[in-house]
Amino acid sequence: MKQNDAAFPLTLIRIPSRFEVDDTGPTIAVATFRLGRGPCGKDVVELAIDFGKLALRITQRHGDGTETDFLYFYVDLTGRIEVSYG
Repeated sequence: MKQNDAAFPLTLIRIPSRFEVDDTGPTIAVATFRLGRGPCGKDVVELAIDFGKLALRITQRHGDGTETDFLYFYVDLTGRIEVSYG
């Protein structure tokens, strides 16, 4: 089920989860996705969230026409997902 409506565009998504950063083991942190310049240097112009059977997918669309997906399996979530609309 895709959650994105042109009348209420997503402006912020926060996902508390457990994930591996390197060989030191799992880290628990909050991943934040927002519109504007991201850590990769690209300009995020649209966010979308899709809830699947086993995982949710965050899609970032960039000003240069590219997009990036991030998968979070439900078993790795450690708290509530925060979604803001603008």
